[in-house]
Amino acid sequence: MKRIFILISFLAISLWLFSQENPLHVETYTLNNGLTVYLNVDHSMPMIHGMVAVKGGAKRDPKDATGIAHYFEHIMFKGTPEIGSIDYTQEKVYLDSIALLYDQLPTAADENARLEIQKQINRISIKAAEFAIPNEVDKILNGMGGIGINAGTSFESIVYYNSFPSNQVEKWLEVYSHRFENPVFRLFQSELETVYEEKNMYADNPMSRMFEEFSKQFYRQTPYGQQTIIGTKDHLKNPSLSKMAAYFNTYYVAKNMALVLAGDFNPDLIKPIIEEKFGKWRSGEKPSDLNLSEKPFNGREQFSGRYTPVKVGFLGFQSVPKSHPDEMALELCSNLLSNRAGTGLLDQLRDENKLMYAGVMNDLHTELGGTYVFFVPKVIGQSLNSAEKEVNVQLEALKKGTFSDELFRGVKTEMKKQYEKWLEDMRWRTYAIMDAFLYGVTWEEYLSASEKIDKISKEQVIAIANKYFGPNYLAFHSRMGFPKKDKIEKPPFKPVPGMNGDKKSKYAQKIEQMPTVDMAPKFIDFEEDVAVMNLNKNVKAFITPNPINQIFSLKLVFGKGTYNDPLAEQAIKVFEYASPEGTTLKDFKKQLQLLGCDFSTSADQSTTTINISGLEENLDMTLDLFHHFTKNITVEEPHLKKLVQDLKMEQKFEGKDISTTSSALSEYALYGKDSKYLKRYSLKEVEKLTVQQLVGKAKEITGYGFEVHYCGKLAATDFASTFIKQFPIDGTFTPGVGKIEPDRVPVTENTILFVNDKKAIQSHISIFVQGGLNDEPSRTQMAGFNEYMDGSMASIIFQEIREFRSLAYGSSGSYRPSFLFSKPGYFSGWLSTQADKTTEAIDVYTSILKEMPRKPERIDEVRKNLTLSINAQQPMFRSKSSSVSNWMQQGYTKDPREIRYPELLKLEFSSIEEFYKNNVQGKPWLIAIVGNKEQINMLELSKYGKVVELKPEDIFKK
Repeated sequence: MKRIFILISFLAISLWLFSQENPLHVETYTLNNGLTVYLNVDHSMPMIHGMVAVKGGAKRDPKDATGIAHYFEHIMFKGTPEIGSIDYTQEKVYLDSIALLYDQLPTAADENARLEIQKQINRISIKAAEFAIPNEVDKILNGMGGIGINAGTSFESIVYYNSFPSNQVEKWLEVYSHRFENPVFRLFQSELETVYEEKNMYADNPMSRMFEEFSKQFYRQTPYGQQTIIGTKDHLKNPSLSKMAAYFNTYYVAKNMALVLAGDFNPDLIKPIIEEKFGKWRSGEKPSDLNLSEKPFNGREQFSGRYTPVKVGFLGFQSVPKSHPDEMALELCSNLLSNRAGTGLLDQLRDENKLMYAGVMNDLHTELGGTYVFFVPKVIGQSLNSAEKEVNVQLEALKKGTFSDELFRGVKTEMKKQYEKWLEDMRWRTYAIMDAFLYGVTWEEYLSASEKIDKISKEQVIAIANKYFGPNYLAFHSRMGFPKKDKIEKPPFKPVPGMNGDKKSKYAQKIEQMPTVDMAPKFIDFEEDVAVMNLNKNVKAFITPNPINQIFSLKLVFGKGTYNDPLAEQAIKVFEYASPEGTTLKDFKKQLQLLGCDFSTSADQSTTTINISGLEENLDMTLDLFHHFTKNITVEEPHLKKLVQDLKMEQKFEGKDISTTSSALSEYALYGKDSKYLKRYSLKEVEKLTVQQLVGKAKEITGYGFEVHYCGKLAATDFASTFIKQFPIDGTFTPGVGKIEPDRVPVTENTILFVNDKKAIQSHISIFVQGGLNDEPSRTQMAGFNEYMDGSMASIIFQEIREFRSLAYGSSGSYRPSFLFSKPGYFSGWLSTQADKTTEAIDVYTSILKEMPRKPERIDEVRKNLTLSINAQQPMFRSKSSSVSNWMQQGYTKDPREIRYPELLKLEFSSIEEFYKNNVQGKPWLIAIVGNKEQINMLELSKYGKVVELKPEDIFKK
């Protein structure tokens, strides 16, 4: 206890001492037990991002039990003997019996015997649940203001992470060290079904299924292709808890793990805590490296199948593993083929309308690697073989070195810029640090990437290209069509009830009682953090300092969007092919790349945004170039064909990809005939568009008043004078239209909109309830309602839909206030579930809407989550100005979170109930479902509302 109070007092007086530290410096050291520790001090935000990484991943799964690493990742959230149980001694008796029964499943004589074992597991699981506290790990981490609590499994690793306020660091270290010591396999049945749903979700994704098959053909002898991360259907149905325990004992040892912390802390103060808490971990033996190899391809080996709504090709070349001496030069080769600026040799094929798309991706692992060139032929009139020939011409150009010195220099500059941007956010930086750990390089070596790029010569690139893009490769052709989907049937289990959601373990109470440093919440200051200046009547600038690097970001946000203007929607798309008058697209891209600049264009119903990123030293020239671009935009006639080709490809997915159909159906549910999918131009209308129409509309858009969002090194006044000089704004601008929020379709009775997808395994379900007007006090209540309903794994929706009944892998539900206070908000819910669970899922979800479960004991938890997490939810420095702009448009003169904070501190459960009664309860719902009608009891479905069956042509304008 004395050490804790010393820590508190020292933290309080020492935070300022470290403000000038290099945010890219990482201290690396090893504890006596072999645990590798990475400490990255960055005081730019009052938060820390913490991570624990395990070397292992799916490639270490036993061949007869694939999916083990991923399964165990889920189990790591179920707690320990101390976390997640009211009486572990009694609970353990049942858990041990469950483990034995699961090990009997694979050896069952027949399906009847399997069913009997499953029934026993179900019966005992229900008894064991009497002692379990669901999701207590998540509750504890949320209670200290933690956000983004999650984990991920790859072929190489399993990683656990979240962000939290920096004054909670000792609590976080205590919990993360404890949770890895002795995890308990509790509530396994519900998690098993959740993983089933996750596998079904991937099965409904055509691109996921295609890449799985490609990997199988590319990696023919190793787990990277012969196993999947999630596991096979048979292995998922026969999980072995003993094998999971063996996996944990083998790979979750200190010598095979790393702790990564990046953020606002004093390393001298937390090192002793890390030593005390993580030094207790078992040292173990570092697992030996896998000796994996692949047989080389013998010339061009082709594999063909039907996996996707459009034709897709992959050329797979065996290349290098991670950290190989040739890795950086190979990456440079890839960027010469395709890059963000669109100047690569493959990018030229799209510009010249020789095919739809082409690009490159490097898939590098610890022992092996592949470089994949992918391409999409033109939708009509081009075969995969023809497109492959076009790709091979460009590969030969790379191998012969027939690319310009300008392209070579520009690609190097762009690579270095993107590398720096990747490291500027502490959250992303932890992943870079994790990579260094996984692939055996020092942080200093990782940071030397720019120097390595500079040293690569053109001759080296040519040599590398010839070495790896040779005649031996896999040609993978996916023709239009769909493979048979591997469905996992609904298991015959009764739901495992959640009985102790209101309980707290002694461990959780101990964590709550640990003292912490008082830390005031950090809000965005409209004057200190972002400078706001009116450059003229219709042009406003928002200037934010960049504390990290010499890369500026610039957004030009024009006050005209796409609302009720399908021509504007198409005009915004041609920005990709546009250039300043008198300059070809090819030359314009070269100019941008030599400046170290890239840009993209996006739009919503109210605004159109040109997003620009570049080097500070070239800001003047970049501004001058984009002024010329926006005032003299033009498009070369041949590029119009791409609009038609792109729309044809989009339409190939519409009605065939369940996610796309679900999005269109939800849009129709909200806006009816005003859905953006119905207001858009048809294919025939797009085919008739002229350059004059599109350029005229583009110039109209850039003739509106706009906001300038600059993040860089210049002071506000210096930027303003530079901008006005290089981007003259003397002319007249049309005033912006302001924020547009279309009226939603009124709902007068419970209604179900249904689109049949006979190939879908899952049903995608959206649920909407029209709310009321929401003033500022109401929005404070709304924050409490949303946290209570769907803010964490302890929330109502997660618990009722996923944890207790395993009805979905993904589920959500929250109230969405309108941007404008004069417009009503609405409740929006979503889940995807196996088709034969559709009515059950809807029954549970609508029962929540009809009568919100009352758990007033959770109000302290809700208050803590909302107030403590403010410091962990700080926006990146580049996005602060957008937040300020939005808030100002809503009429705020300061961060609205600052207004709500005092009210959240005294939030009562009655306020959550009041919001629910005013905005959700008793109001008719509108449910939108895309699913397989043959697997759904439509008569049962009609109990939840009037069923209106729609066809794809009702929600998509073709």
